Amino acid sequence: MSLQRLYLLLEETGLIGLTNKNVTLTKEFLSNNNIDYIQLQELLAQHKWKEADIETTKLMLKVMNKNYWNEVYKEDIDNFSCQDLHTIDQLWEQYSYGYFGFSIQQTIWSEMGGQVDYETEKRLGDRLGWRKEGNWLDYEQLTFKLSPMTPMGHLPAKWLQYDQHSFDLSPQSSTEHLSMGAWRVRSWLVWQMHLFFSRAKSCNETFQCVNCTFVNNRKN
Repeated sequence: MSLQRLYLLLEETGLIGLTNKNVTLTKEFLSNNNIDYIQLQELLAQHKWKEADIETTKLMLKVMNKNYWNEVYKEDIDNFSCQDLHTIDQLWEQYSYGYFGFSIQQTIWSEMGGQVDYETEKRLGDRLGWRKEGNWLDYEQLTFKLSPMTPMGHLPAKWLQYDQHSFDLSPQSSTEHLSMGAWRVRSWLVWQMHLFFSRAKSCNETFQCVNCTFVNNRKN
């Protein structure tokens, strides 16, 4: 089903605008690192997409026990907790009706070949709506709402955007005045995307394997 058809259906049934404030974190949304996801859940439930995007980036750093993105190395992403990754991804998926989250981004990246090169990154940027007419959009130009025109996988996006001289992740952060292209021309960020989507794919396969085993055991 296209986003436009889904959006119209949700609008007709009165589901658009619901905040899901009464939804509680189940054990599938628990963290292996004692990280509190309540704030992220509340922001997503209220469809405060930009604030949730920024909160997601903060949580990702906490999972890796880092303060800034320039402290993150390959081994940190390779060992990113699958449980926490799954938690963040499921929250995004749940509150965006399946249109935002790491899983959809990783799936699209894999469909494009999952290569470690700038051309793949540009094509991914075009597909996710991070580029327009051949140019990377500024962070403020991204679409922080769920609408028929919002590309699948458009958010979260802040985790790929930082300036090594400015680590303030508040909504008024000066990093937002730099183009997404300014971050992405550095080879490390291409690798960061590749490593993280590779980790997301590995974690998804792990969870699928666990779920299949659980179902088979119940049948037996």
